[in-house]
Amino acid sequence: MRWRLDVFGETRLLDNDGTQVALTRTQQRLLARLALADGAPSSLTSLIDALWEQEPPASARAAVQNQVSRLRAVADTSLIDTQPEGYVLGARSNVADFLADVAQAEEALLAGDIAAAFDAAERAVDTRGRVPYASLGEQRAALSARALVSQAVRVAEDVRFDAALGLGRLGWALVEAQRLAGATPHDSGRAVRLARALDAHGRRGDALAALSDFRRRVRSDLGIEAGAEIETEQTRLLRSSGPHDANSRRPFVGREDTVEHLVASARRGGLAWLHGEPGVGISRCMDRVRARLIAEGFSVGSTRCPAHAGPPGSPLLDLIDDLGVEADHDRGVLGAFLEAVRHRAMHRPVALLVDDWQHTGPSTRSALRSAADLPRVTVVLGAHGAPDPAEGGTVVELTGLDPESVARMVAADPAVDPGVDPLELHRLSGGNPLLVEVLLHADRDAAGAGPGLTPVLDQVFAARISDLSRPERQLLEIAAIAGDGAPVALVDAVWRGEGPTQWPAGLVEEHEGLVRFRHPALRTAAYRQVDAGRRSEIHHALGSAAERHRAPTATVAAHLVEAADLDPVAAYDAVMRAGEDATVAGLHQDAAAWFHRAQDLVRHGTHPERDRWLARIAEGDALRLSGDPRHVDLLLEAAQAAIALGETDLLARAAYALLQLGATSDVADPPARVRTVIDAALEIADDEVSAPLRAAASLTWSLSGNAATSRELFVAAERAAVTDEARRRTLPFAYMALGLPGDLAEREQIGRELLGLGRDAADPVASFEAHHLLFSAGLQRGDGRGVRRSLAAMNDLVDRVGDVGRRWQLLYQRATIAHLQGDDAAAEKLSEDALTMFQVVSPNRALAAYFGQVFAIRMTQGRTGELSEVLRGLVDEQPGIPAWHAALALSLASTGSAEDRPAAVEHVHQARELAEADLTWLACHLVAGRAAAGVGDRALSRLLVADLTEWSGRGCWQGTCSYGPVDTVLAMLHATLGDTAAARQHRAAAKAFAQSLGAPVFLMDLENSLPEDC
Repeated sequence: MRWRLDVFGETRLLDNDGTQVALTRTQQRLLARLALADGAPSSLTSLIDALWEQEPPASARAAVQNQVSRLRAVADTSLIDTQPEGYVLGARSNVADFLADVAQAEEALLAGDIAAAFDAAERAVDTRGRVPYASLGEQRAALSARALVSQAVRVAEDVRFDAALGLGRLGWALVEAQRLAGATPHDSGRAVRLARALDAHGRRGDALAALSDFRRRVRSDLGIEAGAEIETEQTRLLRSSGPHDANSRRPFVGREDTVEHLVASARRGGLAWLHGEPGVGISRCMDRVRARLIAEGFSVGSTRCPAHAGPPGSPLLDLIDDLGVEADHDRGVLGAFLEAVRHRAMHRPVALLVDDWQHTGPSTRSALRSAADLPRVTVVLGAHGAPDPAEGGTVVELTGLDPESVARMVAADPAVDPGVDPLELHRLSGGNPLLVEVLLHADRDAAGAGPGLTPVLDQVFAARISDLSRPERQLLEIAAIAGDGAPVALVDAVWRGEGPTQWPAGLVEEHEGLVRFRHPALRTAAYRQVDAGRRSEIHHALGSAAERHRAPTATVAAHLVEAADLDPVAAYDAVMRAGEDATVAGLHQDAAAWFHRAQDLVRHGTHPERDRWLARIAEGDALRLSGDPRHVDLLLEAAQAAIALGETDLLARAAYALLQLGATSDVADPPARVRTVIDAALEIADDEVSAPLRAAASLTWSLSGNAATSRELFVAAERAAVTDEARRRTLPFAYMALGLPGDLAEREQIGRELLGLGRDAADPVASFEAHHLLFSAGLQRGDGRGVRRSLAAMNDLVDRVGDVGRRWQLLYQRATIAHLQGDDAAAEKLSEDALTMFQVVSPNRALAAYFGQVFAIRMTQGRTGELSEVLRGLVDEQPGIPAWHAALALSLASTGSAEDRPAAVEHVHQARELAEADLTWLACHLVAGRAAAGVGDRALSRLLVADLTEWSGRGCWQGTCSYGPVDTVLAMLHATLGDTAAARQHRAAAKAFAQSLGAPVFLMDLENSLPEDC
């Protein structure tokens, strides 16, 4: 554009060379009003309102038109364009430039280009203090636009500060943070920025004080509590070796190489481990690594895991909070965590630092390993004790300081007697930094000799405890058993001392309502000072108090388990509740661990035998949900025990869990021990119980070569399921049992009913399974919009209901959509992921599904001949599976070799003879039909036309892959038979189906398979 319009202050019109055009006040208002429309047409009425704030004159319309003509005369006709809807400004407003700079600044910061972010934000902030659209006075449209600009200025100021901090301009950043916080005293985001600027200057105490001042200010001025952002920042500062941690006062020496090594590992991405004995400096190194990565532009999340268990997955939620991402709780803990990390890593590299990793549960550990596999993500785990070598990743062991580093540490402490011998101190401490400090300020005669933390610190600590008063010793004991970071209210509830809590000076203190030991190693030493009997008493009291205070069930269980000798029943109940809560949170590995612990309690207690098997079934089901194949043996054992005990409800639980995945996941009849369980379970008379069991049993025979049994079981179950709950548990099994093309209407009806039942009961499992059914029905109907809608719904639900079976299915559904849209690389990658996920559960079924999807991809690529050797092997190994015969027939037919033709014909015949009335029937006939057309066998083509004509207008879905429109194959068969009119008719139907489905790959397949004149 030739013209630029400056609307900050009085409106100015400038040529590209900087020449200013003289404007009257009326013309300034007119141009400013046009600029407000931001490229959209402005009606004559809106311009009249802008020019005359009071009643406009009768000649207003003519006056506006006259002003437009004059502006065109002093500039040129490109300045204002006339359109049917009104006038459009042909000049670029500097408000548009300003907003573009703000957007560029934000995008650069997210992308990690800190210098570019600073420059763009600096340009935007230059407009500060100039009133936009000043020519329009107090008109409503102008006020609204000014508010938008004002908000954008604040965004630019914040981005400029963040970028300056990342660039290391600490002095400027601190001054700017103080200015911003002073200008907006109730803005929590700017209070956090001030705290970060102070922290970057090494003034962590001042940073915490600034946040406390802000909380008091908003409480006093506004009568509200500060938001979660303030609390999150306080937690971050405290967890990062804050002023209450002895680590922050001890000089950081001898660890520089370790920090460099970990930072270099973080730059490469993946998993890194830092381990060593307590007090050796792991937390300080993690803090230094964190600071370095922030300075390098990483988005860093860090947490320190407390010794006591908290809410399910709380370390993962802490990391999400520290990353500054709002968790999507609808996705469950694991899904919310991985989605938050993936989202953040799209904009800048992410580092996740977890200290005291040894206190996390197995689900958290698995999630962290998964996060480490994401692009642009690194995970650094600090722990006492070396990791399992099978975990992989970079392993760094932190050992004692060398004598030179101890000497540097001593020299840096002004409170140390200059006569201290560093070599002697190194000998006594073993180079352990914490022990060096303890020995520098303690009676060394009490310390004894010998390297290592434990024996020396215990002796020093015992001497320190002996000086405490009795109430202080009692309080210290309770705090040590409760654990570092435990709520003070919980300790108070057990201590019940007189007067205010008096913490032992220099050992433990209260901060933000939590118990904080001077160093975690001191808590460990204090714990060891309490004899076993007293520990049990305190654990029991803490567990009971935690239950009264509605603490997380894991906290209650952790304490009561340690006091199981005092109250085994309470311990068992608490552990079972913790496992149930972990299941609800989707942390199935944690749940399995809790339920396994419950069985240990039964074995060593006086519980009835029923409790043991109840916990065993719960563990087996949790293992099933996590994809652990051990669940089959556990559930079979529990079911057989239930049969022996005559416990029908336990049998129903065990059988239903067993039949959903483990024992039903193969492509053969179930083994005898599974049949025994099924037969016993199906004798249960109660329809409320037996209907879901029969439906689950139908899955057992769905791919076993006995589809009639599968169908009969499901039909009987569906009739018997009369309550909403029974139907929610029964109807999902229609997916495999009703797999014939003629079942489509019934599948759709069941899917819609299940969707309503799931919605009414807020049951995410039923909702997921309903969309699972509707997804397959949509592929058969050619409903592309409905298919993608159901896939999106399942993606949203899978983290709440996502056992390994559903995740496996969803990977294939995503692979199918990728294939339909022509992204074969993505489809193959998703199929490989699915194979890896499920082969540990059922190698045969996982392999069959994988080759089915790969074959579908190769078929539309015209490359099935590449698979002939693999398919020959599959036919030899499993000669009774018709799909392998059909696939091999097409592979041989595609070579065009006369030598392969007889074999292809023979395998088509075998496929038709073996094909059973199940979910694979249509796919088998479609592939066989392509083979018959490929070899030009007219007799076979007539047979397959008869097989398939009834299903014209449908598409194929084989559970994990799609073979396209039936009409494509019918067109090929009719072309082989010389019936050109029928071939054209089916070709047109196939094209319409592919377009409706949104599947360009089937359109291309149609073009490649049939000539245009067919």
